[in-house]
Amino acid sequence: MAVDASNQKTRTLKVIEKTGVTFGILLDNKKVAKELYKIRGTPTTFVIDADGMIVFRHVDYYPGMETVLEKEIQSLAGGPA
Repeated sequence: MAVDASNQKTRTLKVIEKTGVTFGILLDNKKVAKELYKIRGTPTTFVIDADGMIVFRHVDYYPGMETVLEKEIQSLAGGPA
């Protein structure tokens, strides 16, 4: 799931169409999620465990991030860390 607090629905819809994302995107016009999760930069990525707890948090995007996320998710699933 993604949260967009930009208040730019048209732009967000264009990005969705261009990238072909298949997960839900919440439009957070009132910035409720931004305050609740203390989001200070975008994008912010959370890895959440089976109990709903945030166990990893990343602010921004960097090359190779996919590999880091994959290892974090595997560690939660009992796979190689």
